[in-house]
Amino acid sequence: MKALCALICLLSISPVFAQQLSPSDRSAAEAAINTIRSEAIRGHMRFLSDTLLEGRAPGTPGYDIAAQYVATQLEGLGLKPAGIQGTWFQPVPLRKAAVDDARSSFMLLESGKQQKLVDAVDYVFRADLLRTVTSVEAPVVFVGFGVTAPEMNTTTTPVRMSAAR
Repeated sequence: MKALCALICLLSISPVFAQQLSPSDRSAAEAAINTIRSEAIRGHMRFLSDTLLEGRAPGTPGYDIAAQYVATQLEGLGLKPAGIQGTWFQPVPLRKAAVDDARSSFMLLESGKQQKLVDAVDYVFRADLLRTVTSVEAPVVFVGFGVTAPEMNTTTTPVRMSAAR
């Protein structure tokens, strides 16, 4: 979808760049510009945003369909592929981070009593995209929210917590 949007943007500003092209390329660029119709763009966008493509998340069938659709549209415009082995595609490594909910927990220990907290209600663990594996098991001491307000008669009682991720 990004490639199609980039192509549309390029074609819309290409009269400026057409002056820098060879005569045959300039002629092809002008012919392409003259074929741009808002209905066609709307049709492409409607297809690419349809729920049939299941959100187009990388690695999903919807993503592959959208990529193939864009490739066929580019080919239909007479463009030449520049991907690996003469295709329209090139590998791009992606990293996905996910918290292992079954192995993640957060427990409060106060005066010998344990209180298990609920994920996404009492706390939020976030995966770290900069590391391939992250594991933390350590005691934590909560000493309040860092607010001292004697006029509000607040007292901060340290609570011992343990978190495992």
